[in-house]
Amino acid sequence: LFTWTVNNTGAGSLNQVVAYLDAIATLNADINAHATNTNDGQTYNVWYRYTGAGKIQALVGTGAAADIGSAGEGLFIESLVGSDKLNVEFIDDAGDTLTYPFQVTNTVTVGTGAVADTNAWVHCFFRDGADNAIGGGDDFNSSGAVTVATPDATDVKSDLSTLTQSVTEFYRTATEVLFVFDHTGDTVGGSAGENKYVVFECEGDGGVTAAKTIWQITNASPTISVSCVPGVETNV
Repeated sequence: LFTWTVNNTGAGSLNQVVAYLDAIATLNADINAHATNTNDGQTYNVWYRYTGAGKIQALVGTGAAADIGSAGEGLFIESLVGSDKLNVEFIDDAGDTLTYPFQVTNTVTVGTGAVADTNAWVHCFFRDGADNAIGGGDDFNSSGAVTVATPDATDVKSDLSTLTQSVTEFYRTATEVLFVFDHTGDTVGGSAGENKYVVFECEGDGGVTAAKTIWQITNASPTISVSCVPGVETNV
């Protein structure tokens, strides 16, 4: 639990939130939304610090070294997105340090031809099945092949014509398919925190042919971009 929350309703970046915290630390006025009490910004003049790894660590303190993070009042920042989530830590009311899981946004270019093909579909599998080891009845191209899932348990497979264009954990644009993968927590394709190979297929019927791309999802970067563009169908 957190006593304090930055209501980041405008979806500001982490740098913008830090600038805001710098500003309220010098404000001689009420800084919270409680109707029952008043909190002077200068009373809590430490709202974050940098870790040894260069991350922002959100916390509450008066500035004294012994007091930082020990005020018993945690600080949470809402609505951070993308790599900002990987560059922040939180200290809650109990003094525990919390971090976001490492999630990777995979961007797959499929091309305008595939999107225009009303029969085209995409499907992403784990190459090495549920145990993340080659040799088993659930490897790719077997009857038990395992579909990759997003953090909200959405299978990464869909007809392109029906795949949402709204930004979610699995969606498309005019030329790309994007999906989020939880490197920290995924246990569908092996143990949590493991690097995993995936096989992405895109196939049409009438407009484009078929394409297949293989890559490894690691925690080296929060973004991965690959190409899986099927050729133009000429056998019609």
